[in-house]
Amino acid sequence: MNYYPFHIGDYTAHTSHLSPDEDIVYRRMLDVYYLQEKALPADLAKVARLIRMPKSSKAIANVLNEFFVLSEDGWHNQRADAELTSMLTKQEQQSAKDAHEAERMRRYRERRAEMFSA
Repeated sequence: MNYYPFHIGDYTAHTSHLSPDEDIVYRRMLDVYYLQEKALPADLAKVARLIRMPKSSKAIANVLNEFFVLSEDGWHNQRADAELTSMLTKQEQQSAKDAHEAERMRRYRERRAEMFSA
């Protein structure tokens, strides 16, 4: 995912209590989450490495415990999961639309070729 919606008001309302270190940790976690389109690893050391903040384990743990839920496959963020699901749905719809348009154009070209050859 190369783009995700970032609502400044929502983010500020939910994160105004974070320390600067925790704020950076959270933003980087969201970036990795959207980029990889999957949950963050369950291992905090791996998360620290992914977000390039190996010395911020306390901030990482605080943010994970507040904004993420640990599941079998790693740390999930509810809003990010909803955005990813929405994006995948839109991609599937666009793919179906593109296939329909390609078929329509193929039929049009066939009819046009028949018309010109007649």
